[in-house]
Amino acid sequence: MPNLRADVVVIQATPAGIAAALAAARLGSRVILTDNSAHVGGMMSNGLSVTDITTRGAVGGIFTEFSERVHQHYVRRYGIASPQERACNRGLVFEPHVAERIFTQMLQAEPRIVLLTRHQLVDVVTQGRKLIAADVDDLGGGGRIRLEASVFLDCTYEGDLAALAGATYQLGREARAETAEPYAGVVYMDYHTKRVYRGSTGEGDTGVQAYTYRLCMTRRPELRAPIPRPPDYRREDYASLIPDIQSGRLRRLAASALERDSVINAERLPNGKYDINNHHNALVSMDLPEENREYPEADLITRRRFARRLATYVLGLIWFCQHDPELPEEFRNDALQWGLATDEFTDNANFPRQMYVREARRIEGQYVFSAHDAVLPADKERPPIHRDAITAAHYMIDSHAFSKRQDQGEFRHRQTLDGFLGLDFLTHPYQVPYGVMVPRRVNGLLTPVTVSATHLGLCTLRMEPCWMALGQAAGTAAHLCQKRGVEPRDAPVDLLQRQLLKDDAVLCYCHDINPRHPYWGGLQYMGVRGFLPGYYAYANRAITRAQAAQWLRAALPDRPPGDMVVTYRDLRADDPAADAVVYLASHGILADDEPSDEFRPAESLTWKDLDHWLHRALGARLASLSVKPRADADSRPYLRRGEFAQAVYEAVAPFEGLPPQPGA
Repeated sequence: MPNLRADVVVIQATPAGIAAALAAARLGSRVILTDNSAHVGGMMSNGLSVTDITTRGAVGGIFTEFSERVHQHYVRRYGIASPQERACNRGLVFEPHVAERIFTQMLQAEPRIVLLTRHQLVDVVTQGRKLIAADVDDLGGGGRIRLEASVFLDCTYEGDLAALAGATYQLGREARAETAEPYAGVVYMDYHTKRVYRGSTGEGDTGVQAYTYRLCMTRRPELRAPIPRPPDYRREDYASLIPDIQSGRLRRLAASALERDSVINAERLPNGKYDINNHHNALVSMDLPEENREYPEADLITRRRFARRLATYVLGLIWFCQHDPELPEEFRNDALQWGLATDEFTDNANFPRQMYVREARRIEGQYVFSAHDAVLPADKERPPIHRDAITAAHYMIDSHAFSKRQDQGEFRHRQTLDGFLGLDFLTHPYQVPYGVMVPRRVNGLLTPVTVSATHLGLCTLRMEPCWMALGQAAGTAAHLCQKRGVEPRDAPVDLLQRQLLKDDAVLCYCHDINPRHPYWGGLQYMGVRGFLPGYYAYANRAITRAQAAQWLRAALPDRPPGDMVVTYRDLRADDPAADAVVYLASHGILADDEPSDEFRPAESLTWKDLDHWLHRALGARLASLSVKPRADADSRPYLRRGEFAQAVYEAVAPFEGLPPQPGA
């Protein structure tokens, strides 16, 4: 069996896998990236064309680079303010072939990436708890290859690499009593009103939310391929729609999710195409609940069998709406205006090559992300802050159905399905900690897609922008670990965060700053330490001496207790800054530029204060930093929050990743 060796091996060229490969290669690692199909891009190249992100600025880095490239594609080809450019929503909406082309171009620009398409993962080699190799079969007949690396990244939607390597994982829903998450377990919720119905027990189970195919369809006659009657068509799968359509509750085949009278959801794409998805208001739509329950752990034959069944079901639904004689003629005629786009998926009869696996295994990691991490605590301005954050993100906790339509007993005529919910009213921009992609039991591996989360936690993390950000973080971490010779669980998180910030990632979302802000790095650095408690950084506000003392103390390497006993008559013991001030003073950092019994906590920090504090704490001087007094220093002697944060961020850089330093 031939062997290929790289620094980093990435299994599956999903958007997360592509981001991971790009991040590692751009830093200098040799990368092997595999995919079991002939195409790259995962779901973003297979019909998921309307990007699921609520707060665009919550995710940056390679995802933003991709979306900007999409936007530029439509600008160059069709012109600014053209219908296509407007429809692409600044790169968040795209045709499937455009996404694949841009992903391919990004990969081809990196000579350190070896891309192996049509290579199926089949086995792994471990040494103790460490993953040291992965075996892939060339589906083109070239035989088996062994891939060796220092670090492996499982970017499959199913978690196959991690499972083969012995990682433990979770399936199904947790009970509400187990996690105390709002709406955990069995729940029947009206998607629009958020009313919860009887039968919502909150009990856990081993089910999996429904999968589908995201079709690319059109009403343009010259671009429209008719929907064939699929083999093994089962009319009984759709017959319960007949009274819904005859009564007028469902009036047409396809419309936007904002409309409530269609069988399927159609969101507009450039060039008269539509991203077709399940519609939450139809009790029978593009999803196929229940039948996917064995899929996550199934072998390839069983998975392929289900994929064929799902494809038959999806095409059969549309064919039913177009041809069934019991449906009103007007409804059928409207449905016949829809067909598959003939210029998409041209090697697969215009049908997506990959189904939408919304959830499969959830690898048990060092941190379990739950709904609580994306929901505001009662007394806070943002969800929990994570010191080891590797990205921010924001999309609602969004789960599709676990069970099919129920027409018996108390469930008869109920306008909802078990497990189908959208918690947009609860979910806020949040942070994702590094520990969610570090498996507990396997070394040499990171899992940025099948992350460590509860079912509801994954229901917000599972969106492709977040997965791309996690992939970028995983690729960056893999590079740092293999260069330093450490396991991913021992990654230098401070250095990882610095590199991510250098590469325009977002670690702590704020409404009023973005990666182009001059003090972006410093403010993000303070944000993950809890000093931006709300969604505003207020970079231009003056920083008080008390605030500055807290921020500096949080950034300093720990030192032995100071010898000095320090008290200040103008600083109460219960002041939030008291501990930090005493710590700094006892180590001689505040020194003799103020009376020994006075700290003046409410006064603004001056440039002179900053220079003295940094020199005594870290040996740094303003002269060596990018942050310096400007020409207006005399008229504005005080520091702004952004200036102080950036100065500390730069001054402490040499100490990050090193052992604690002795006192200055």
